Amino acid sequence: MAKSTYEYIVKHDDGIDKDAECKAAITAIKIVAPAAGYRQVTDQLHEDGKRINHKKVLRIMKELGILSTAYEHQGRKYSSYRGNIGKIAKNK
Repeated sequence: MAKSTYEYIVKHDDGIDKDAECKAAITAIKIVAPAAGYRQVTDQLHEDGKRINHKKVLRIMKELGILSTAYEHQGRKYSSYRGNIGKIAKNK
């Protein structure tokens, strides 16, 4: 990392978490509805009067490790194979 970049970061890093209020609101919603995903949490925040983008809510939920796992992908691949159907002709 360049020295100028390091000095810029040190100068502008005041140690204050800008998302502390958002994190508290999201955590409170997840306590009430633990299966809620980021979309439902965003909708609830909008109903409460807090205008927060859904991408920011998703990022914060990833940081806190509270993403919903209720709708994970299916455990197997789709296969339409049904075995041998019909009559197989003899090899003459």
